[in-house]
Amino acid sequence: MTINMILATDLKGAIGVGNKLLAYLEKDLAYFQKVTDGHIVIMGRKTFESLPKNSRPLPNRVNFIVSKSHKAKSNEKVFSSIEQALDEAKKLAKETKQKIFIIGGGSVYDYCIENDLVDVVYLTMINKDFSQVFKKEKIVYLKSFETIKRWTNLYSQIIKDGDLSTTRLIFIKQRERTLNN
Repeated sequence: MTINMILATDLKGAIGVGNKLLAYLEKDLAYFQKVTDGHIVIMGRKTFESLPKNSRPLPNRVNFIVSKSHKAKSNEKVFSSIEQALDEAKKLAKETKQKIFIIGGGSVYDYCIENDLVDVVYLTMINKDFSQVFKKEKIVYLKSFETIKRWTNLYSQIIKDGDLSTTRLIFIKQRERTLNN
């Protein structure tokens, strides 16, 4: 079963600031909606809470939230660990033929990469360093950013999104082959 991750970063791997996205990217948000629509999305509590109230839970998706404190409402499923959420998502995906997407936040992304839980990464790279924009605010960086960039790049497209240039990338993790494969 393929586990996907979808995110946007700047050139240095920043993914957000103050529990918000780095920038409003209309085309990237439309891409996110198109790619994840009708599928299972797994996110941490802070990511869920950062969604606009009228988009909580994300419509037309099965919303899995990893949290020890969040109480599930309709259209939400809450799990106390990423592994538990992934196990249940895999069972559901097998029945429904839905795809599974990890959608944030930083600690969820890093945990999944560091523990070899992700196969494909849909990355929108904003061609800008936001450290100069948010000098006084705490920027959240993807610790596993360099790891992802070493994966095999299957797709690359430069897109103008508002005032910013972005590069849409898809990376696939190469699995070690054994003699029996």
